Amino acid sequence: MACLLISCFFFAAGLAATMTPVLPGVPLIWLGMAVYGLSNGFTVPGRFFYLTVTVAAFCFTLPAIGGRRRAFRRDLSGEAVWGGMLGVLAGVLSLGAAGMFWGPPVGAVFAELLAGKPLNRAVPLAFGTLAGLAGNKPLKMLLQLTLIGWFFYRTGMR
Repeated sequence: MACLLISCFFFAAGLAATMTPVLPGVPLIWLGMAVYGLSNGFTVPGRFFYLTVTVAAFCFTLPAIGGRRRAFRRDLSGEAVWGGMLGVLAGVLSLGAAGMFWGPPVGAVFAELLAGKPLNRAVPLAFGTLAGLAGNKPLKMLLQLTLIGWFFYRTGMR
C-alpha cells in the first residue's frame, strides 16, 4: 500500500510537471510505475512497455513539434523555437516562476535577431512561440493521464 501511495505521488508530480516546461513529467510518471513494479516483483510486459516508450517519446517531442508548427505559420525561424525553449530554462534559472512566462518570448526574440530579422518583426512573432509551447499542454496532459490510466488498468486496480 505504501508503494502505491509513493507511485501516486510520482504520478501527481509528473502531471504537475506538465505545466512547467523545465520539469520532466513523463520520467516522473515512469518512476511511479517503476516504484510500484519493483515493490511487487513485476516483469516488463512487451506491449505495455513499448507503448509507454512510444507515448513518452511523443510527449518529449511535442513541444518542439507544436512550437515549430506555430512558428512556421507565423513565419518564425526554427531558431526562434529553440530560442524559446532555451529562454524557458534561462528564465526559470534567473527569474524563477516568472521566467516560465517571460523566458520563451525573450529567447525567441533573441534568436530571431540572431537569424537576421528586424526587432519590429521579431517581437510580435516571438509571442507565437509562447503560444506554441503552451498550446500542446492539453494533449500532453491527456497522453500522460492515458499512461497512468493504462497502468492502473494493467495492474488490476480498476
